[in-house]
Amino acid sequence: MSADLEQRLRSLLGLNKYQASAYLVLLKAGPMRPQEVAKQAGVPVQRIYDTLRSLQEMGLVIEREGVFEAVNPLQSLGALAKREVARALERASDIDALAKDLSSSAPGARPAEVTLVRGLDSVMGAALATASSCNERPVFLARKVFERLNVLLSALKELVRSSGPGTLVAVPKGYLERYRQEAEELSGYGLRVVESDAAFLDLMVACDTVIIGVPYGGDAIAVVIKSREFAEGLRKGLLNLLSSAP
Repeated sequence: MSADLEQRLRSLLGLNKYQASAYLVLLKAGPMRPQEVAKQAGVPVQRIYDTLRSLQEMGLVIEREGVFEAVNPLQSLGALAKREVARALERASDIDALAKDLSSSAPGARPAEVTLVRGLDSVMGAALATASSCNERPVFLARKVFERLNVLLSALKELVRSSGPGTLVAVPKGYLERYRQEAEELSGYGLRVVESDAAFLDLMVACDTVIIGVPYGGDAIAVVIKSREFAEGLRKGLLNLLSSAP
């Protein structure tokens, strides 16, 4: 099993290093007891049971009489893929409904300027330009970006500095534990990282601009919406929603 497979498991499924290593060992070697998995996967013995249980909860492995076995990937990942598609369609519908509700609350608003931006440099450039020209702290929702923070951190450093201390970053529930190291690194820059169900996509809102990340294979693509009415309404709604987050 290659390092590429481990990286793809971590990126696409959100597995941590221990989970990905244990899963790949079970796929390659077949049914094993936890102690054997720990030894071959390089997972500390005190972490192996929690690691295997989490894989079991995701439907990636099963247990029979203390022996763990990987479920056929065509079955387990196929089911995950279908759930992701269903969630994506539901989220798209919710976003569309939100846009209509917000636009109806500002009937005199000017039409929004919408731009599609491709490539990591271009997306980061748009975000940096927004942060540096805005006199208010942005609000971020971070899902895929947070999962790939170890890869994207160098590109994000300048954006983080431009955003200023106290900037609010919301991530999906469970991510602060799953990505503890990344969360601590972000907090070290003075950002406030909270968990919320609202963080179902990657988004930045500041002043008159909303930038929404679009999942599209390995490429970085974002929709940039220039509309003060839309941005202000969305920012206010997010701040109200996240105000009770711990």
